[in-house]
Amino acid sequence: MVDALVLALDFGSSFAFFGHSLGAFVAFETARRLRDQGRVLPDALFLSAAPAPQLPPRGIPASHLDEDGLLTALEPTYGELIHELREDEELRELILPGLRADLQLVESHRHEDRAPLSCAMTVTGGTQDDLNRTELEPWSVHTSGPFALHLLPGGHFYLRDPEPKSTLLRLIAETLTRRTPTP
Repeated sequence: MVDALVLALDFGSSFAFFGHSLGAFVAFETARRLRDQGRVLPDALFLSAAPAPQLPPRGIPASHLDEDGLLTALEPTYGELIHELREDEELRELILPGLRADLQLVESHRHEDRAPLSCAMTVTGGTQDDLNRTELEPWSVHTSGPFALHLLPGGHFYLRDPEPKSTLLRLIAETLTRRTPTP
């Protein structure tokens, strides 16, 4: 996935990445790949609701489970969505293949220790998520630039609620404003 992104896109000279959950790993690995190729790095990385990549994998692999087993394994994180999927076969047929593919990406990811990135890194998570500060703070070793950690009200999908979403957008805007040189 990262190779395809880096090959297909011209990121320009000033950009930032935001990634939530699996997207945090994609954003992080894409930034590392850009660095490895001598290309422009993002001004900032915003990584949300994902444990630091050097930590042991969480839980048991679930991508291979049958439909009921997969829904049961996802229930603690996805909550209400799982109830909706159990009730709606058409929705299940649309959503489960993508969720299974996402899980396969997470389960197959192997972290490699490398030099830290030089861009700013902001890590966020929900105060009611089962991810905690001890799993989010270790992201700090992956940047030599500014690092910030913010816990916002809510669970794994805290950014769906208006108040934490507003706070998150403010944090992003403030970080990017500090990183953007004035004309």
